Order: sequence, then structure tokens, then C-alpha cells
Amino acid sequence: SYYSETEYYASDVESAGKKLEQAFASMDLELIKKQNELLKKTILSLDKVSKLYLQNILYSIIKSLYDKSPKIKMEEVLASSERMFRAKNAKTMLEIYGESIDKMLDLLAVEKQDDSRIIHKIKNLIEKDYAKDISLNYVAENVNLTPAYVSYIFKKETGQTLVKYITDVKMMKAKVMLEEGTLKIVQIAKACGYENQSYFNKLFKNYYGITPKQLREKI
Repeated sequence: SYYSETEYYASDVESAGKKLEQAFASMDLELIKKQNELLKKTILSLDKVSKLYLQNILYSIIKSLYDKSPKIKMEEVLASSERMFRAKNAKTMLEIYGESIDKMLDLLAVEKQDDSRIIHKIKNLIEKDYAKDISLNYVAENVNLTPAYVSYIFKKETGQTLVKYITDVKMMKAKVMLEEGTLKIVQIAKACGYENQSYFNKLFKNYYGITPKQLREKI
């Protein structure tokens, strides 16, 4: 049976819910499953539960997981939430919730594999084409994805922006070439995709604290 009093048990459920949402942030699927089971056990152990309170908690968790994945469809979230809201008791509501979360986690597991393959492909492309003027659009065209998705996925998986990563690779290559000492600075700039040498010099100094010329002189 359902009661409207939620105060005395809310803290346990709130705490389990928060831990689950923190697990979403880490995108560690094993941790998410573990915290999810803990939440379900906490809810089932209650002898009194407000139906509305339970609906709100479970819906907000499903919505949080949905927000983490561009491949989960909002219609599916709404359909499972509607079924959940029609449930006659907490046990049935939790079963529907559990099915919904499991389905979303399966999608995320596939997505994580896909994403790491895409990142690998992007990094290989940059390693191969660093001598070109590589832009976000250039990368997106070469991996057959939209620029927005490439930008999103790269930041999500690596923690840094694509533009920063491209510049990191180019600067690292430039430093190696400067240390080898066979090419002129203007040639190294071009070999790293920079037609404008003064821009290259400025960028290099931002990275290493000294200009390409100063690095040469130190060797």
C-alpha cells in the first residue's frame, strides 16, 4: 500500500539515488549496475512508500541516464515511464524501471565500444595527416560523422577538445623536427600544416615557453 509520508525514509533513497547519479558521471557500467541494485534494494526494504515520490525518483534517474547518451530515444524513455506510472505497486514499478535501465545500459555498452573505435580512428587520422591544415570539419568528413558529434564524442572520451589534441600532436612533431636539426624553421612550420610562420612561432612559444629559434640555439 502507498502512503503520502515520505520524510522518514527519504534520506536512504535520496542517498542511493545520488550515488547512482554519480556513477552515471563516471560512465563505469559495472559501478552503475551495482549502485542501481542498491537503490532497488533500498526502495524494496521500505514498508511505506509514496507512489508519487517513487515515480519522481525513478523518472529522474532514467532521465539522467538518457542525458548521457545521444543514442537512447526520448520516446522509449517516455513509454517506459508511462508504464511505470501505471504500475499498481512498488514491486511492479521497480521491475519496469529495471528493464528500462538494463536496456539503456546495453545501448551504452555498445556505444562505448563504438566510441572508442571512432576515437582510435580520429587519432590515427591526425597522426597520418598532421602536415595538413586539419579542422574539425576535415576530421568529421573523414570519419563520416557530423562535426558536432565528433566534437562531443572526442571531449567525452578523452577529456580534451579535438582542436587542442590536433595542436598537441603538431607541436610535438615540430619539437622533434627542430631537435633533429635537418629542416629550416619555415619548412618545419609547413611540415606541420602552418603556412604562416609567425603564427607557428607564437603557438610554439605558448606551448614550450621558448620560440623555435631559441630551441634550436639551445641544441
